[in-house]
Amino acid sequence: MLEKLNDMPLVSIIMPVYNVEKYIVKSFLSAINQTYDNCEVIVVNDGTKDNSIELIRPYFRDNTILINQINGGLSSARNTGLQHASGEYIFFLDSDDWIEENCIEIMMNAFEKNVDIVQGSVNYVYENGKITQKKLLKEAIIGQNNTLVKEYFYKQNLFICVWNKLYRKKTLENIRFFNGIVNEDVVFTFELCCMPLLIKNISTPIINYLQRDNSIVHKASLRSRMRMAIPLDMVIDQCKKNKSEFTDLAIFDKYISLLYLYIFARNGELEYNDEEFENLNEILNELGRNITINKLISRVSIKQLVMFILSKYSKNILCYLFKRKG
Repeated sequence: MLEKLNDMPLVSIIMPVYNVEKYIVKSFLSAINQTYDNCEVIVVNDGTKDNSIELIRPYFRDNTILINQINGGLSSARNTGLQHASGEYIFFLDSDDWIEENCIEIMMNAFEKNVDIVQGSVNYVYENGKITQKKLLKEAIIGQNNTLVKEYFYKQNLFICVWNKLYRKKTLENIRFFNGIVNEDVVFTFELCCMPLLIKNISTPIINYLQRDNSIVHKASLRSRMRMAIPLDMVIDQCKKNKSEFTDLAIFDKYISLLYLYIFARNGELEYNDEEFENLNEILNELGRNITINKLISRVSIKQLVMFILSKYSKNILCYLFKRKG
């Protein structure tokens, strides 16, 4: 078991692996070649059916831990990694992404005494070579006065994903990923935001997030993408039970998420049949009837408000605008 090295706290990098042989070497090397000298890399083989593990095995070091399990999905693999993590800090790395060589060093240096999580900005990398940088709105500490739930829905100072964050392990003691769902980060991050935590934002891009068409979240069918609505419903239910003042925002969040699916389908980016598309339209109409615009002003982004207003006036115009922009 690795411990503190020259007073440097141990960081556990948890890396689930399933059928990513095209990307795995670059991702794994980015984890083991960090400038921060005290990391353990926990590779969770989630029953991969390809040669992913054999491709990275020659690069294993003393700080590499390999755990084999039957396929249980991304949530299960991350939970397994958490069970075996010895570090005081946790970083989740998806095995088709890669981190900058000084990623962990930058994030560890950003920690302050009362900070629970540090999150960095992101490079969105497309397979055609295009790179789009997504920076956090402001470099600051957020969460004062228990405002993290508001930040969760505002989506300007907080990314919902887990793979751009470094967590104090003690922060995750009573939380795990839900098994059997996709878009699992939605619920995981919401539960964290319900805690009295502080998150420090840094503007430096620390991770390269690969946009690949055949990944879980990019499967080109409306039916598969609709599965991503399940965690949104879970957040709505949790708001109704414990954070009722945010229920309208949770409903609005689901509306905007499904509106994107509507736009992608109408613009030919998702496959669908008439029944599936009509069902989506009915869900949007029902959600829209439960949204009061006056309750949302100053609580959501301007872009989201404009999308909502345009969609109520004409979804066709909104789809046209997105297609022209693309």
